[in-house]
Amino acid sequence: MVFEVLSPGNRLKEMAKKQQFYDRYGVEEYYVFDPDRLDFNGWP
Repeated sequence: MVFEVLSPGNRLKEMAKKQQFYDRYGVEEYYVFDPDRLDFNGWP
C-alpha cells in the first residue's frame, strides 16, 4: 500500500511513472492526496 502526498512540484507525467513503477512491483493499493485541493483518490 502506498500513500502519496502531492507537493506543488509534482507533475502528471511524474505521477504516471510512479504509478507504473508501483504496478510493476506489485503494490496492491495506491492513494494520492492533494492538500491544495483537499482531494483524495485511490486505485485498488
